[in-house]
Amino acid sequence: MRGIITDQPVNPDDPRVIGAGVVMAVIGPIFFLLQPFYVGALADVLGFNAQQIGWLIGAEISGTAIASIAAFFYVRQLNWRAVVIFGLLAQAICNFASCLVTGYVELLLLRFVTAVLGMGPLYIIAIAMLSVTKRTGLNFSVVVFGQMTLAIAGLAILPNFVPKFGLAALFAPIAIIGVIALSVTGFIPRQAMTRPEGMVPETARNNARPAIGVLWVQSLWYLGIAGVWTFIERVGVEAGLASADVNKALAIGMAVGLAGAVGSGYLTERFGRVVPFLLGMAFQCVAITLLLEGRDYYGFLAIICLYNLMWNMSIPPLFELMAAADVQNRYAVILPTAQALALMLGAILGGLFVHDFGLSSVLISGIVFTLLALLLFLVVSNRLTRSAKIQSAPI
Repeated sequence: MRGIITDQPVNPDDPRVIGAGVVMAVIGPIFFLLQPFYVGALADVLGFNAQQIGWLIGAEISGTAIASIAAFFYVRQLNWRAVVIFGLLAQAICNFASCLVTGYVELLLLRFVTAVLGMGPLYIIAIAMLSVTKRTGLNFSVVVFGQMTLAIAGLAILPNFVPKFGLAALFAPIAIIGVIALSVTGFIPRQAMTRPEGMVPETARNNARPAIGVLWVQSLWYLGIAGVWTFIERVGVEAGLASADVNKALAIGMAVGLAGAVGSGYLTERFGRVVPFLLGMAFQCVAITLLLEGRDYYGFLAIICLYNLMWNMSIPPLFELMAAADVQNRYAVILPTAQALALMLGAILGGLFVHDFGLSSVLISGIVFTLLALLLFLVVSNRLTRSAKIQSAPI
């Protein structure tokens, strides 16, 4: 299967180009998706304590943030295909090298480099590619579906190999997946892509405020998610459930969440971005509210399924809104930074709330941040819709 060999502008809606972008978007954040297993393996295999693990995970998150900030400046200038090929090779080398390292400092540095040079650029270029497509919401629904499917498969299969292979059971398969992904890089465009002029709302053409508003939506939302998701296991245990049952419920919830990604694509295509985001955020608040009361296992499971379903439903409309707001396709690449920083700060704030006021406080703060994000989303979306003077795209 031949790739795209022309240096001329590429059609962003070419199915081959979209498929290549989806592959990179699924691979890029894989360590975040497998974080529960990753953290456990670091503790059980290498004997790292909680503080060491926190710094190591923080190094990977910071590396992604740095790569995202750097992309803000280079995304319009560099050869995207070259960046992706370099990123895939860098992640493969760093992940294979991580299989051989057992020292804490060495592994921390390797994971930081992996994020800066490998996983970060892959995810960022993928976001830039998919953000300029006509069916942005649907395409990001496919991304979320792929991410959750890979995460469920990884969490179900990889832990079985840890006793024999240690952390190589995680690092080696990811490195191999990256090498295999080199086969689709021929469909990554060399030149940066932008949305056709006729698809851009007038208010966003020379105004960065809508795109910055979307970054704030992402930040507020993930401030709430970070606190809730960090302490969700403790919420279940405090309700009288066994830790093993809580983790089982979380795994089932992730599987059920796949339907949210599929449903979001359908709703976005049919009703626009507001309906799925409004439903998703509102029912996330309902789920969190239900967690405030003690539940038996099946009640807890039902709430977790609802929360994951609505969480996944809300992701594609957010990217669709950024696609409408970000004319130059520059601010979209900062979404991973906003997410990473919000996750770090949200976990810290959540810990402070739990320490001072108990677990219920982190749930209440999750509701507040979610509602603030929803309100800002509606404001930004409404302004773009009212001022959108769409021109017919040239044939």
